[in-house]
Amino acid sequence: MAIVSALKQLQGQGGPEFRAILHFGPVAVGGIASMGEESLIGGEVNLIFRLEKLASSLGESCCLSETAHTKLHELVKTRSLGEFELKGFEGKCGFFAL
Repeated sequence: MAIVSALKQLQGQGGPEFRAILHFGPVAVGGIASMGEESLIGGEVNLIFRLEKLASSLGESCCLSETAHTKLHELVKTRSLGEFELKGFEGKCGFFAL
């Protein structure tokens, strides 16, 4: 996973701070393309925003959703952060740090 390594390297170089949340899921593109106002929409986008806030509250900079962990766990070393209830979503969601 070269992209994960590159993100981790950027985080350690003292540049602007950022969080990366890896997730897999369908999204839709909406808006008015001719006016340059396209945006991503859908439940998966909302999930990413909830997970980014959760990562911030946990002091984590690079995390995987449960879906991403299922797909990538054999490629990257992770540690479980636990299961969390997220506003607007049913059940608990597993969350993992890189």
